[in-house]
Amino acid sequence: MFLRWLSVALILASTNAAAVTPSTTTPHSSLPASASRSVVANDRGTVQLPLVVSVKAMPEPTQQEREYRDAERREKSDSDWWLVKLTGALAIATVALAIVTAFLWAATRRLVIDAKDTSKMQLRAYVSVDTEHMVDSSGNTIPNRHGFLIKNHGNTPAHDLEHWTLIGVSDFPLKHKLEAPDENRLIVKTVVHPGNDRLVITDLALLSEEMTAIEAGTHAWYAWGCARYFDVFGEPHSTNFCFFVDKDALALQRWAHYKDGNEAT
Repeated sequence: MFLRWLSVALILASTNAAAVTPSTTTPHSSLPASASRSVVANDRGTVQLPLVVSVKAMPEPTQQEREYRDAERREKSDSDWWLVKLTGALAIATVALAIVTAFLWAATRRLVIDAKDTSKMQLRAYVSVDTEHMVDSSGNTIPNRHGFLIKNHGNTPAHDLEHWTLIGVSDFPLKHKLEAPDENRLIVKTVVHPGNDRLVITDLALLSEEMTAIEAGTHAWYAWGCARYFDVFGEPHSTNFCFFVDKDALALQRWAHYKDGNEAT
């Protein structure tokens, strides 16, 4: 019994001591009031003192506002569609303009080239070769000397003009190509001015058997050759010629153009 009362007395004594003992002060209890308010103010918006935001719900739009927004969206959609149309039309017009420009450039270029070619054709030299005359220098009835006239019909000189002429008797009509002279022959070059000419003389007397073949109609007397030259633009040209005398032309003593061998560039 005595022990029970002693335990109760000790419990009461410890309780009273705890009540009398002053409480432990906090770290801020020693700060002045103004410093405490500053600390509290600086702690706002932190985890310890979060800010409280009041969020208000937006009110539902009215019927008039919804109709206005729908009309605005439709107007913007129509504007965008017209912008797409105008952009497409502009792109098509640009492509068409590019095509027309390309055709115009090609046509203009063709005109310039044609004008240049036409100018060259009008200004260049044109050389022709024709028979001049037949002469009997040996007292026979058949002429043995023949003249060939090389003439420039163009508007500018024919430069570095060279020519050759051959005369001979061959089958009629021709069954083979007439031969050309040796390339190692003596070549004389000259200039023929517009309207001027050069006379080429060639001698050849007919043999009796050649005369008989011509009168029989199996052969003919041929004169053939070529004149080569350059125009003022440095372009090369040539004039080929081929004349003949058959049994009918022999009586007239006149050369005629053969059907082949007469070309010019």
